[in-house]
Amino acid sequence: MGQDKTRMVHQGTGIPSEAYREAVMLIDSLPQRAHIRDEDVEPWLAQVYRMEPDRLFWHINRLFGIGGSEIGTLVAATEGTFSFNSPEAIWDQKLLRAAPRPPMPDAQRGIYLEAEIGRAFLRATNGTRDDAALQALSELPPDPDHPWIGPNLNPDDIVKISANDMTVRQLVDYKAPRGSAAFSYAKKGCPLEYSCQLHLYNYRCNALKALGMEVDSMALVPFSCDEWRPYTIPVPFDADLTAKLLHVGDEFWNHNVLCGIRPQKKQPSLAFKRVELSEYDQRLAAQYGALRAMQSAATAVAERVEEEFGSRMLSSLPFREPCKYSAGYPQVEVVVKSEYATEAMKQLASTWKVPEAEYTEAAAPSVNPEKLYQSLSTRGVPMDGLKVNRIEHALRVPRVNGANAQAEYLREELLPKLESFSIKFAEKTGETLAQMFVPTGAAPTMREQGAGSKKKSQPKSKP
Repeated sequence: MGQDKTRMVHQGTGIPSEAYREAVMLIDSLPQRAHIRDEDVEPWLAQVYRMEPDRLFWHINRLFGIGGSEIGTLVAATEGTFSFNSPEAIWDQKLLRAAPRPPMPDAQRGIYLEAEIGRAFLRATNGTRDDAALQALSELPPDPDHPWIGPNLNPDDIVKISANDMTVRQLVDYKAPRGSAAFSYAKKGCPLEYSCQLHLYNYRCNALKALGMEVDSMALVPFSCDEWRPYTIPVPFDADLTAKLLHVGDEFWNHNVLCGIRPQKKQPSLAFKRVELSEYDQRLAAQYGALRAMQSAATAVAERVEEEFGSRMLSSLPFREPCKYSAGYPQVEVVVKSEYATEAMKQLASTWKVPEAEYTEAAAPSVNPEKLYQSLSTRGVPMDGLKVNRIEHALRVPRVNGANAQAEYLREELLPKLESFSIKFAEKTGETLAQMFVPTGAAPTMREQGAGSKKKSQPKSKP
């Protein structure tokens, strides 16, 4: 008896034979196929199948264009901002020089939790999934002006939300970030890469206008695993960002992918030049560099602590309203202030037909953010990221017999810790922090500084 074809596998990749033949046919139909080396096809398929066997064809279909997460990386590269990916790595993947990277933890959580996040968002907004719009979007042909935007570019969700006798259609992108990052997004706004992703989806959705399914708003919906709830972060429409990502996508697709030209990393524009400095100024420069490094490290740690502390305190228990709080002994003082995403709220006010008279000052045509927030809130508009209570200041200040709290805090708390750190620092470098951060010797005069090292090299005149 002949072997069951459904159980036959390709020897080099382990992929079922029928699926392997279909995969090769798809790869052969890629517009960049002329620049894909034949010897790269089988190893690429094997690596992808080992990594995500259930999503093999999903990865192949992504080769036909630029994905939503990829366009953010390309735009970030032109802005000089950080991205976990790079244009060079994306090009390697489009030309099968490298397999896709395994999903990072945030992406894995998003894949596994997407359905649950969607259900939680619908419950929180009392919304309904617009299946008709999603189906119509999936059936649209590739964009004639930008063929890298194809039918495989689909958003996570399109949701119809009703409030105040109105219904709006919202384009949604779900995320499942680590720890308290959902709260951080609500505080700082939508990151550039995610904003690019939503704007690319929205450009694709423009074709739905002719079908009476126009998108009215966009939102990033990060899910907090700590609080087990979604945040709704409105993302304003930005015509300039849309134009930029289309230009960047065209350049990358037409010049790099279709021509087989790997993008080059930008080289630093500044050249190094050697200069002469006095010993005093050299020490100042070294101290400045060390202090800035410590400042950067402290800022990074402070931001992480603020995320955790803010998400725990602002989203759950005590600090609900802007105020100066004190608690415990030794006493902790916490100052909480409100910040509003005014531009995003103004766009929502236009979407939800909120009269300007409700949120502008009578004396001047300026927006009152608090009134605007209240106007949207009374209409039931979902807006987690529009008002953020930020912890502006937090300090542990022990008080004894009415002594100066700040001086006591410095003496009892900070200085011993700084001294301990200084001792450890000296063990490694041979000098204490005090020696390092206080320049030795007198500062040179302007005449001495101008002379620099040349003064030392001049021979002494004979008497």
